[in-house]
Amino acid sequence: MWSYGLYKILLIDNTFDPPHGSPEISAQLFSAAKVLGMKISVTVVRAPDGGTVDEISSFDGVVLSGSKTRIEENADWIERELGLIRDCKKNKVPTFGICYGEQMIARAFGGQEAAKAAIHPEHGWAKIELREGSSSVILNNLSSSFYSYETHDDEVRQVPEGFVLVAGNTRCPIQAFESKEFPMWAVQFHPERDLVAGNKSLDDRLKKIPGFEAINRDVASEVYDANVGTTIFQNFLKEVKKWKK
Repeated sequence: MWSYGLYKILLIDNTFDPPHGSPEISAQLFSAAKVLGMKISVTVVRAPDGGTVDEISSFDGVVLSGSKTRIEENADWIERELGLIRDCKKNKVPTFGICYGEQMIARAFGGQEAAKAAIHPEHGWAKIELREGSSSVILNNLSSSFYSYETHDDEVRQVPEGFVLVAGNTRCPIQAFESKEFPMWAVQFHPERDLVAGNKSLDDRLKKIPGFEAINRDVASEVYDANVGTTIFQNFLKEVKKWKK
C-alpha cells in the first residue's frame, strides 16, 4: 500500500448533459486510490463553461472526459484545452484521455485530420482487442480482449507522432494509443461506465429510436467486467505516483 502525501488530479469535464462534473470518473479515481493506499484530491474544471487552470504543473495528473462535442468543432474553450494538452506533454504531467479526450489528444498532436467522423459509430458494449505484440501501460493486466462501453460518432483516424497504437477492433481500429516517451494515454471507450449506467443509456436511446443498434445490449451482463475499469484507473494512478515530481 502506498502513502506519499496528496496527489492532485485535474479532471477536465467536457460534458454538456447533466450530471456535470464527470462523477463516474471521479468515483473510479477515488476507488482506485483507496485500493492503492493513495490520498488524492480531484479538482473539476468545466471546459465548455470556460473553466481553465493557470499552471498545469501544479497538478500530479490530468483526466480528459468525453463529450457530445464533435471533434471537428471549433471554439475558444476547445483551443484552450488543446493548449493545455500540449502543456501536459511539455511538463510531463500524466494525462489520460477518454473518448472525446482521446480525440483531443490526437488533434493536439496530429492536427485537424487526426480525428474525424466515425466510419462505423459504436454505441454499446464493444469488444476491445489489444494489438498483438504491443505492451500497454494503461491497459496493463487486462486480457488480450475485453468489453467496455462505447458511445461515439467520431474516432481517431491517425495515431499522432510520438504515440503507438495499443488496441483496436474491426469497427474502430484505433481504440487506444499511448506514448512510450512521456506520460500520456488515450482510449476511445468509457472504462468509467458501469453496467447499470451503460444499459440505461442504451435503453433510453432505444425508446427514442426503435431499431437503434445497441451493441451487445442483449448480452451486456455476460460480457461486462467491472475489473476493466478498476484496473485502468489503478494503472493511471500508479503512473501518477511514478511521475510525481
